[in-house]
Order: sequence, then C-alpha cells, then structure tokens
Amino acid sequence: MDPPEVLAPPPQMRRRRSCSKVEGIYIFTILFTILSLLKLEPIARNLVLNDNSNPNFDLPLQEEEEIGSSINNQHLSHKSKNKKPVLYLHIGPPKTATSTIQAKLFEYKDLLANDGILFLGRADRPGKKTWYLDKFPHPAHCPMYKRYAERATGVSPDCFSILNKTLQSYYNSGKDLVLSDEVTGIMYYSKEGEKEAERAQTALKDLSGIIQDWDVRIILGYRPYFDFVTSSFNEQWEIKPGKQRMNKWPQQGGKTVPLVKDSWSTETGFALDGWPFTTDLANFFSQIFDNVTVFDITTSEDFIAKILCNIIENAQQACQKQKKIASSGLPEKKVNVASPLDYDMIATAAASKGLFRLDFSRSIVVEKIKQHHENELELNVRDFPLICPTASHAMALFNASVAQEEKLFPGQAGRLKATFQKRLQTRAFCNVDVEEVLKDQTWVDFFKTGFSRDATRMDHT
Repeated sequence: MDPPEVLAPPPQMRRRRSCSKVEGIYIFTILFTILSLLKLEPIARNLVLNDNSNPNFDLPLQEEEEIGSSINNQHLSHKSKNKKPVLYLHIGPPKTATSTIQAKLFEYKDLLANDGILFLGRADRPGKKTWYLDKFPHPAHCPMYKRYAERATGVSPDCFSILNKTLQSYYNSGKDLVLSDEVTGIMYYSKEGEKEAERAQTALKDLSGIIQDWDVRIILGYRPYFDFVTSSFNEQWEIKPGKQRMNKWPQQGGKTVPLVKDSWSTETGFALDGWPFTTDLANFFSQIFDNVTVFDITTSEDFIAKILCNIIENAQQACQKQKKIASSGLPEKKVNVASPLDYDMIATAAASKGLFRLDFSRSIVVEKIKQHHENELELNVRDFPLICPTASHAMALFNASVAQEEKLFPGQAGRLKATFQKRLQTRAFCNVDVEEVLKDQTWVDFFKTGFSRDATRMDHT
C-alpha cells in the first residue's frame, strides 16, 4: 500500500520562512513517526485456512478490511472480468476420505460441468482405468517420471511440458478444474533423504511454474492424528491385488503384519514410518501456494456438502443435490473401507506352525477365518485375546495428536479427548494375540480339518 500523497496548499496560501533548529527537530520527529507507521510489512502467507468458512489471516491489523474484501470478491463467477480460472488441487493426504470424495465428484461431474467446473479425476471405476480422462497426465505423474528417468530408459522426462499444454487448453476455455489425487501430496513431499527432498522441491517449483496463471487452491483433508496413524497402518498392510508380498505366505517371501502399537514412537507418539500428515503437506505446499484449505472430515457437518458448497465455488447444482442427500438422513456410501488385519495375522501364524498346506491362497484363508469367527461363532475381532499398548505408549500418541490439532485448529484440541477415550474403550489400538489364539485346540482343529488334503484345493488369487 503506497503512502497517501501529501497535497501542497494553493499558491496564494504559501509562505516562505525559515524554521528554527527546535522546529526542524520537531518536524523531523513527526515525519519519521508517520513514515514508520506507513512502513509496508510483508503480508504473511495464508499457510492454512481452517475448517471455518472464514479464513484466519496473520496480517497487520490495518490491512484486515482490505484483504477481507478481496477474499469476498473471490466468490464471484470466474466469468467476471479479470477473474482467473480456478485450479483446485485436492492432494490428500491418504486416509482422509479421498476415495469417497473422488467417487462423489465423479458422480456429480455432469452437474459440475453445468456450472463451468470440470472434474478431471481421479475416480475409481470397476473394470476401467482409475483416471477417467486417460490421456491427461495428472500432477503426480511428473515427479514419478523424473525419478524413474534417472534409472530407466524410455521414460518421458517431458511430463510437465505435456501437462502444461493440456492445462493451457483448459485455461483458454475459462473453466475451473478440479484434480483430486492423494498420491500428488505424497510425490511432492519427501522424507526419504536429502536427494529425494531436493527432487521434490524442484518438482514442486516446476509444477508451480506451469500453473502460475491459474487461481490455485490446494485442498487437504484432516482427521485426528491417532486415527490417521492406525488407518494408514491398516492400508499399508492390507491384502490387495497389487501387493505381491502381501499375497504370498511369509515362507514364500511374503510379509507378516506387525502390531499396530509398534507403528508409533513410545516417546514422541509420532508414526515411525508412513505417509505425510495434513500438517506436513500444508506447511510444504504453502511455501509455494498462497491458498491452502484444510477441512475436517470428522465434524458433524456433511463434509461432501462442505466441499461442494463452501470450498469449490459456484458448484450450485452439485451443492444443492448433496444437501438434499445429507438432509435425508441416509448414510453416505463409503469407499475403500478398511478390513481388520487380525485375521491375516492369525493366518500367517498358523501357516508358520504348519497347520495347513501353503497351496491355499493367503486371501482365501483369511476370508475363511473371518467367516468362521463372525458368522459361525458370531463374534467380532475384538473378542480375541488382544495385545494393546501400555498407558504411557497410548498417551504419547494422544499428545502427538493434540499437538497436530493445535497447529491446524488452535483452541479446539479439547474435542479429541472424548474421541480418543472411545478408541481406547473399543481397543482400536490393539491386535490379536495369535499365540494365545492358537493355543485353543478348536482353532487348531479348524485349520487341520478346514484346510486338510481332503479339502477342496483352492488356487492362488
């Protein structure tokens, strides 16, 4: 903001006279004070917009009204004069309802298009490629290509150039874009070492360079850190078709699921490995982009409606439809829901004891254990003998979760206590004690009879 121009008096009012030394000092003091007050301070970058509809800004007090007016103007249609098209980048992190959000955005893609907003993926579709615009290179591809190009031939290093050309055609159309992919946050944020961190920083700068003409909005989901840690652990060790080592028995080179309590530090409470959390991504991406929005998926408000009605601007048709669904009281269909790992832990322990033949596929054995326990015995996974973290170990995770919450939603961490207590009561941080289970002769007989040589042979899946 430029200092106000000082107007000179009309010519007929001017008088020339010298000033005394005291007057000079006095005038100098006044001018110095005025200039000090008018000194331009650097405006703090909008690191994180919290879950409220009004963003919190760390700004000089005298600037608040002007900046607030500017933000309100952002809600005007992108067709307004001089309004840049908006590029929404929903970058995760994983395990913050990203699959559910992507499924809804794909469901509403026609309604969004009617309001001048194009959803370009990601969208999981049975029998089809994940990205429904298959030729569109999404931002997560480019750092992967750079990484692979260093140790492979035939990999195109020009991903950013292709991405730039494609985005430019959309930019010229004046339409807003929505790109959603939790892998994007992972690929640009790296904790794997100095070289990986340098590569991530370079890739982020390359990305920012080709989208600098857009009004870029980074969108991040949030859930309590203790839920993020356990859910990420579950995703890492769950049997899925693409995980070769999770589909093999340990005797055949496969992996054995560890205890969830061993996934976080007994001292700091932070995860010992895994994906970056919301705070990590918010701090990292705010180094380049001014607009970073964090939304909480655990509030009582329908978070899909919040995205469509409060975060993505002008999505009126999709917003109204989602509001009707939310008001109906019908539960929202969740995508990529986790399954307990405990049945797999029992299966691999029984396999290591030689209780059945290894020509049965791991996934089928796990499913048969689950059916026997839940359908025939009418029990749930928490009815097994369990191994749980100590009180101090659990409190370390809680304290780490409070620290993360305070970074994003200052003053609201108190709400975590009741939720964490519920997790303790439901033994969410515990796993089956496989040694105790396999001391039970009925389970030994289950494996010996259910997977005997006389049983029907099942092929690997």
